[in-house]
Amino acid sequence: MSRTKKLTLAAILSALTVTGMSLGSLVQVLDLSCVAIASVLVLFARIELGSPYDLFVYLASGILSFIFLGAANVTIPVLYLAFCGMYPILKARLERLSRRLALMLKSIYFLVICAVLLAGAYFFSRLVLGIDFFEGSVKPYAAVLLPALYAVCVFVCFVYDRLLSQLVIIYMLKIRPKLSNILK
Repeated sequence: MSRTKKLTLAAILSALTVTGMSLGSLVQVLDLSCVAIASVLVLFARIELGSPYDLFVYLASGILSFIFLGAANVTIPVLYLAFCGMYPILKARLERLSRRLALMLKSIYFLVICAVLLAGAYFFSRLVLGIDFFEGSVKPYAAVLLPALYAVCVFVCFVYDRLLSQLVIIYMLKIRPKLSNILK
């Protein structure tokens, strides 16, 4: 594939990524799901275009999502830039290592990113919004709920990793052969 075609496909993927995340901004229930689904397009760019085009899709869609969606729902661009958008690129690089080392590095990454995101949400709610992270009847249980929320976040990261692996298998075996004529 020529460089012009790769750049064009990367721009199209960036636009589709932002479009998918904007759908999540419109329907609040789908915001996290749309971010995860949008990151699949970065995975597609990683497989078909390679580096640096995958980074272009990630950065362009992340910056555009901040520009277009930041005022409506800042959670979407932050989650995309901090975790979901970058992870397919990181995953591809980590899986070149031994299986044990890759699992250890992924675990460390998940633990750190979940801690950073939860701490960011906690301090944002307290300092910027002026409200407690846990309010009302659940406030007395905050000491239990915060570690439980952290554990759930880490678990979801591992599920997300596994789903991305399965999507790569499905794409390589079923979808890519059908797209081979188009992506020449």
